Amino acid sequence: MASILKRNDKWFVWVRKHGQPSQSKTFTVKQDAQKWAIMIERQIDQGLVGTLINL
Repeated sequence: MASILKRNDKWFVWVRKHGQPSQSKTFTVKQDAQKWAIMIERQIDQGLVGTLINL
């Protein structure tokens, strides 16, 4: 699930999903932040982002 927060005049996106490494990025336009969050969530669902291994 993605979290989108406004910090000063920028948008910070943090995508977290159980068992996956978290991804984050900063944008100047909220719409760009939302599009990126959706793209990363899709990549995680498709298995294109590496998984974390619990040892």
